[in-house]
Amino acid sequence: MDKFIKVIKGNDRDREKSWEWRNTCKEQKIPYVVILIAGDKISIGASIIHLTNLPGEKMEVNTAAIETELKEIYQQYSENVKGYWNFNDLYHLLDFVPETYAFEICDKVYNILKSHISFHPQP
Repeated sequence: MDKFIKVIKGNDRDREKSWEWRNTCKEQKIPYVVILIAGDKISIGASIIHLTNLPGEKMEVNTAAIETELKEIYQQYSENVKGYWNFNDLYHLLDFVPETYAFEICDKVYNILKSHISFHPQP
């Protein structure tokens, strides 16, 4: 199974693909990670918001560990990545990512999120 998708802003087909991917991520209980391309700007969006209200499931998430490890990635690539944004505990964005590092960083981001979430049956 794929870990992330690439979406070009303003492309209707990519917008549909993004929604389909989010639904797939929800069904598979995996993080939603996307490479967002807007002109020359490439960003990596990472979210687990879609996993918060799964029927019959309770998600446990270590938000502090996720934030710490994503900041470490930002620092590791700080000569190339120009910004890290933690919009809330469940959505993060790395900004101005060089294309040469985008897939590598996406893979790391996905693995970080995946390693810090778990699900348990909810009565």
